[in-house]
Formats: sequence, C-alpha cells, structure tokens
Amino acid sequence: KLFPILFIIAIAAYFYLGKSDSSNSLEEKHILKNPIENSSVEDSLLLIQQERDAFIKDSLLLIEKEIERIAELEKYPNLIGKWKCYNTNYNSVLNSIVRIYQKDGVYYQSMVFDRDGSESNLKLKKISETRYDNVGKSDYNIINKNGDLEFWDNQGYFLTCKKVE
Repeated sequence: KLFPILFIIAIAAYFYLGKSDSSNSLEEKHILKNPIENSSVEDSLLLIQQERDAFIKDSLLLIEKEIERIAELEKYPNLIGKWKCYNTNYNSVLNSIVRIYQKDGVYYQSMVFDRDGSESNLKLKKISETRYDNVGKSDYNIINKNGDLEFWDNQGYFLTCKKVE
C-alpha cells in the first residue's frame, strides 16, 4: 500500500528536480517532503529501493518453495504424509525425512537420510487409514492421533517421527 504512493512521490520529485536550477536544491529549500514519512525525497527513494528489494527477495523465496513443492509432488505423487526423524542418541543414523506416498496403486515409504542424502524406498501394504505394513517384513508404521509417524515391529514400538506441514 505504501510502495505505490512513495513511487509516485519519487517520480514527481525526479521530474521536479530535473527542471529546477542548481540553486534550488532539495536540501536548501526543503520544498518536497514525503507526507507519509516526513523525510527527504532521497530518503523516500532509498525506502522505495529497500521495499522493492525486500519484495523481490520474498517473491523469489515463494517461487523457490513452490518449485520445491512441485518437484516433491512429481517425485512422490499422492503424498499421504511427510515426517522428520531427528534423534541425538544411537538412532541418529536414522535422521531423515520420511514420506509415505502412493504411485501406480502401490504404497511406498521413502527415507532420505540427513547424513549423506541417500534414499531408501520400501513397498508398503495399507492395512488401514493409519497403518502401513512393510512388505515382506514384520515392521509397520502407524500414523498416530497427532499425525506423527510411529515405527513398530513384532517386538514393539521403536521410533516416532514428527509431522512436517
């Protein structure tokens, strides 16, 4: 809302100063003031440049995030959920981003490991809306009531990964 007003003031000041003689400097006469900021045109121009730079930076970040989201959806279609595993104990080797997704009618679990960026993909069998069993193993995953992903096997609970929004 502020940007267009300051931009118009800056353009008007530029044309006004361009037609004035050298003795009519802005600092000497204090003629043009920004009514919003009550500052000089130079200050207004600096503010406009800063706002423009911030807008461009924010826009580029939004575009980058959208590109990442689209790339993720292409790689992991029909994404059921995404979770972050983070441990500081002996399980830190499992620190990763975990995704459960469906591709061509088959469910998969992807783990992209923090340590080296490698990826593990396992086939899953959907047992219910919240339970997915690893095909050929006794391991299974449960999405708990908080939306977090729990890892279980025939010996019991093993690990929980936090939901990523």
